[in-house]
Amino acid sequence: MASLAGFLDRLLSEGRVVFREALRGEPSAEDRAEAAARLRKAFDDMLMDLAGPPLEFDERSALAAAEWTQTACWFLVSRGEPAEVVDHALRLPPPPRSAGEHLSADLTLRYLAAVHRRARAMDPDDVLSRRLSEVLRRWPLSGALSDVEQAPTSPIDFDGHDGLLLLFAERLAAQPKPSWTPSEAPGRDWLGLALDAIGPPRTYFLKPNAREQGSNPDPGPRPSPPLGDWS
Repeated sequence: MASLAGFLDRLLSEGRVVFREALRGEPSAEDRAEAAARLRKAFDDMLMDLAGPPLEFDERSALAAAEWTQTACWFLVSRGEPAEVVDHALRLPPPPRSAGEHLSADLTLRYLAAVHRRARAMDPDDVLSRRLSEVLRRWPLSGALSDVEQAPTSPIDFDGHDGLLLLFAERLAAQPKPSWTPSEAPGRDWLGLALDAIGPPRTYFLKPNAREQGSNPDPGPRPSPPLGDWS
């Protein structure tokens, strides 16, 4: 059976997934321990580039996200499974409750944006495409990389952690989605800075809040900035 640790070795180092044998059953205790060690190292490496106070690694969230990602990737290439089997295997992991959980799960969930694009190209209405959309909306730090237009189902304040707010803003600036746009500070301010940093000022992506708008009428819709891509 394909091991979780082996899956992570290639995913985290190369951003690639290769299955040389079928994915069957759950990882062994030894496999999970090896996978957790790889995830912790990746988390520590990511913290070196993250602004704000240090975050605690959440092993439970990291492992749940890694197993979910591996399973989703398997069903992308193994298209013959019954819909009920896919639906059961891809039950959503619990939503994030802290900044550390957001970042721990993002180690692997960030790769699901590309998986979702491929699944949707094959069949936008099948259970895999729907489940991928749901998990990306539930984990918005990772979902910001995707082209899922429906609004996140978890808060996008990231426990007020400036580093995660900035990372979310940078990702959203490259993949604009109006329903994902923070409406209040500080998330809105971080997004404005990220938009300005990637090119000519594009603050028209940000709608004025009520205090800024005052009594001026809404000027109406403006053209959206071009969508970015992530790979």
